[in-house]
Amino acid sequence: MILYIYYKYMHSFLDTANVNRMRELSVYLLMLLWLLTITPSLPAHWESLSVFLMIFLLTWQYEAPFVKKLSLALFIYGSYVFCMLFTGYLLILFDRNMRTDTFAAAQSVLFLIFMYLGEQLAEFAAERAGRLRRRLAESERAKRQLLGYANQMAVMKRSEEKVRGLRHDLKHHLNELMFLAERDEASEIKEYIKSMDAFMTYSREYVSSGNTDIDSLLNLMLDFAKKELCDVSCKVSIPRELAIKPFDLNVILGNLLDNAILAAKQTPEQYLKVRISYKPEMLLILIENSYQGSVHKYKGQYRSTKKDGLEHGLGLENVRHVVEQYDGNLEITDENQLFRVKAVLYVPAQKERISP
Repeated sequence: MILYIYYKYMHSFLDTANVNRMRELSVYLLMLLWLLTITPSLPAHWESLSVFLMIFLLTWQYEAPFVKKLSLALFIYGSYVFCMLFTGYLLILFDRNMRTDTFAAAQSVLFLIFMYLGEQLAEFAAERAGRLRRRLAESERAKRQLLGYANQMAVMKRSEEKVRGLRHDLKHHLNELMFLAERDEASEIKEYIKSMDAFMTYSREYVSSGNTDIDSLLNLMLDFAKKELCDVSCKVSIPRELAIKPFDLNVILGNLLDNAILAAKQTPEQYLKVRISYKPEMLLILIENSYQGSVHKYKGQYRSTKKDGLEHGLGLENVRHVVEQYDGNLEITDENQLFRVKAVLYVPAQKERISP
């Protein structure tokens, strides 16, 4: 029973994804033999130390920072010592003549109860923390979506002002073009048209696919990326209407671009590429960025490079969950200091109104 509680603690707090199950079983059997045969014959202080060492050795089968392994071993060992001292106190208080085997049994039962309650409390705290993280993530997505829409409204307003200004002076522009055409000055005509096009272009409108949900989010994120990175490119070719919820688009593009911009910013290249296209019933999203150093993995899955522990790994996990809702798949590769994420979602081009 004690070993089972050790096992539960290890699997609750440490990464067990890449553990060799046969080796893990062998280590637990070895510890059981040690506790049954060697430990009882040791002096009290050596017995206590041997228990700590065995617990600490158990942690080395799993992936986790050294400090986390040591902290877990100290917590379990501290619980063991506390129960031993508390049982001794009860012995002195209530029954000085308690037999040694009865004392040992009482100590073991108390330790089991204490560890079980500790594990339940830890699971409860982890569940509460998970709910808090989800609420914070949803709040952040809603905030980003509102900012995206506000930014898109500003972009559209500025573009409309430029169109109105061009229309106001259209007669003068046509007269100038007619004058140049009569003189067969083709190069001047091209330059004049380029000037008109430059006047019409708004520097903060990077995407204009006609799909308001995607345009608003991408224009917001790319405006930030352009300020942080040197090499940013984006091409979008999609229908005006797609059967995908704005909330889900926010989860996918928001998380992927957040991670990509943060990772690319730390590299000399500062490179980011975004490609979004549509084939019949299929939305393709490709995001590629430069990165430096090694990528982060946890339990076999890629993790965010954010330093905030609350956000660690949740972004890509949420993206994968949303992609799977649309019967799609998420492919992640990293090679030659390039991190590439490709998402495929199956969605129809036309949509009935889907609430956010």
